[in-house]
Amino acid sequence: MLRLQIPKNRMNYLIDGLQAHYDAAQVESGWDVYHKGKVSGVELYGTEIHALVREARAYDVIIDLEDFKKSECSCPEEGGWCAHIP
Repeated sequence: MLRLQIPKNRMNYLIDGLQAHYDAAQVESGWDVYHKGKVSGVELYGTEIHALVREARAYDVIIDLEDFKKSECSCPEEGGWCAHIP
């Protein structure tokens, strides 16, 4: 199981960001992808979580724990928050 040492205030910010930008079904889908082993290389770099999400293609995901709006994904999704972040 994944063990990152994320400070409580950053974890709370992440939870708030997910709730603000995704509905419960999207977050549940993200957990499903994770539990199926499609997320790898999860590392904490300062205030960012970096991971590789492998579905039809592999995408690099960066979740910014200081400014959720700066989170990014290498997928071609435009105009909003993609499904690889939650």
